[in-house]
Amino acid sequence: MLLKEHTDYIEIPLDDVEDQKDEDFEISESEEEDEDVDIPKTKTEKVITYEYERVNEKLAIWARDKEEVNDNDYHEFFKTIAKGYSTNPMRWIHFDAEGNVNFKSILFLPDEKGADLMSPIQQQDKSGLKLYVRNILINDEFKDLMPKWMNFIKGVVDSDDLSLNVNRETLQHNKIIQAVGKKCQSKALQMMKELTKEPMPELDIKEDDDEEDIEKKKKALEHPYDKFFRLFGQHLKWGVIDDYSNRPKITKLLRFTSSKSDGQLISLKAYVDGMKDFQDQIFYISGLSREEVEESPFMKKLLKKDLEVLYMIEPMDEWMMPHLREFDGHKMTLITKEGLKLGDEVCYFSSTKSMILANPKCLIFDNFRMKIMRKNLKNSTKENFLH
Repeated sequence: MLLKEHTDYIEIPLDDVEDQKDEDFEISESEEEDEDVDIPKTKTEKVITYEYERVNEKLAIWARDKEEVNDNDYHEFFKTIAKGYSTNPMRWIHFDAEGNVNFKSILFLPDEKGADLMSPIQQQDKSGLKLYVRNILINDEFKDLMPKWMNFIKGVVDSDDLSLNVNRETLQHNKIIQAVGKKCQSKALQMMKELTKEPMPELDIKEDDDEEDIEKKKKALEHPYDKFFRLFGQHLKWGVIDDYSNRPKITKLLRFTSSKSDGQLISLKAYVDGMKDFQDQIFYISGLSREEVEESPFMKKLLKKDLEVLYMIEPMDEWMMPHLREFDGHKMTLITKEGLKLGDEVCYFSSTKSMILANPKCLIFDNFRMKIMRKNLKNSTKENFLH
């Protein structure tokens, strides 16, 4: 059974002993009793015979039509290539690429973070993809198909266009490998995007559940993509830093908590859809925890105006934000920076006349700040004063 489990996707025929029999055979012999007569004799010998069974009758799973492969087949195959993963994959994509480059592939999104992903992503040096050429394994951790941030994706790639007589140095600069990698990255991003569009799971309420039980289940209910992002969100954020070509697509997959999300994850698109009419920036605050940023004095001004603020409270956020300058035409703005504008108000007050005169649509300021303005503008004409 173990042999069958690990060899079903290999096309080289492999046989296992199905049955063993001990049989007695009579073997004839002849001895010369005298010069003229040969007297035949026989002796019995025990011979062991074996019956064999083909254990890998199927085609390689990635070479089969995906309509012929069921979920259990994918689950079993995932566990053969993802060593140390005990759960079934969260999602997968099985495709056959044809065109300038021909190859077959299956890519998996794991449902757990394996031991190979526990270290900081900067220190992770393993790939989750195995490279085959015409069903022959070339490299079981091929790093040049996917960028580093995608190393949580497990799977296989099998191409007929590559030569069997290759080494890793040759493959690194191979145009076919580059084309295959680009296609695999696109498919992986597509798989993640489709996961964001899946409906929310239904609440499993049983007859004997009381109100407390139902409330607990509601709190525990999580969208599949939220679970995925909690597992691999750090990888996506590293992708924003390290993968310039895919950055716009990765940005749409990011999730954050905010001052209005009550601990739930929201996308940047959801934030933009909820922006005020006068608002033209995406506001965020950095800190060590949700509690710390919520108690920040910088939050009061924005909360008073009912403006939503994204929380950047993970270590990777500090690395990522210099590379995430805008989304959908809206600038990412740190609310603790000097000179912050909320769209209809100047929050930072300069001691120079030019700062104030450049903003004639300011809201009414408090008396203290008005006194400062009057003092700074005492030499200005009344026409230039802000009423």
